[in-house]
Amino acid sequence: MDWLFKLVVLYVALTILAIVTLYLTALPDSSDATGFSQLTIAHRGDGLNFPENSLPAIKGAKKLNANAVEVDVMMSSDGVLVAMHDPTLDRTTNGSGLVADHTFVELSKLRLKGNSDASIPSLEEVVQLIQELDLKLEIEMKTEIERKYEASVKVAQLFEKYKLEKQAFVSSFDPRFLYYLRSENPKIVTALAIKRHPPYHKLIEFIIRRDGFVDYLGAGIIEPSVDIADSAFIEKWLAKGKVINVWTVNSQREKAVFKNQPITITTDCPGSYC
Repeated sequence: MDWLFKLVVLYVALTILAIVTLYLTALPDSSDATGFSQLTIAHRGDGLNFPENSLPAIKGAKKLNANAVEVDVMMSSDGVLVAMHDPTLDRTTNGSGLVADHTFVELSKLRLKGNSDASIPSLEEVVQLIQELDLKLEIEMKTEIERKYEASVKVAQLFEKYKLEKQAFVSSFDPRFLYYLRSENPKIVTALAIKRHPPYHKLIEFIIRRDGFVDYLGAGIIEPSVDIADSAFIEKWLAKGKVINVWTVNSQREKAVFKNQPITITTDCPGSYC
């Protein structure tokens, strides 16, 4: 039975080590996220009438009375953050191949499908525009970005340069972005995005779904997909003091469900139904 005793001792030691490690590496409590509660966020801007994630789409969202916009972020080969959803160029532009294989100059020469005058904007151009239009901004860091720490530092630098802490927050399905960002600047509000079939291994999903993990990250916002945002989910996270941003809320029925609740919605059609 000596082997069993040793196994138990090893298990206890590893458990203690894990607890101590989590305690020492946990980030401070989230910055106040209430400024991002009860918003109507235009998903990729007004992507129904303009190329998604484009400057015209952001201007279009403002005209539809959205008070915030969401843009997706990828990174060019030379380290410039750009507003782009896909890791490839084929679906949304007249180019092809991976975003990460092109410099920003090369990307800026491409044109977005649906508007021959619109090009891929840098995240900094997006920030400048939302400040001009007095909109709030959700920055979604895409999981396909390979140089995650570098990208996180660049986002933190934009927050510092433009004093964005009250105007923008950062979301991702990948918790590493949220950890890196708040390690750089704990004043940045972050959002952990979750959905029924997440883009990571089952073990990672199990860890991320634990309540304490959100506190470990210091995330102030929880972002569930609309199909998992039932009343129990909402009551649970509101009771924990988190802001909830449900995506993507498009139909009349879905909007009616969330209309009188203290939550934010992300929608493809602000001001109407689709």
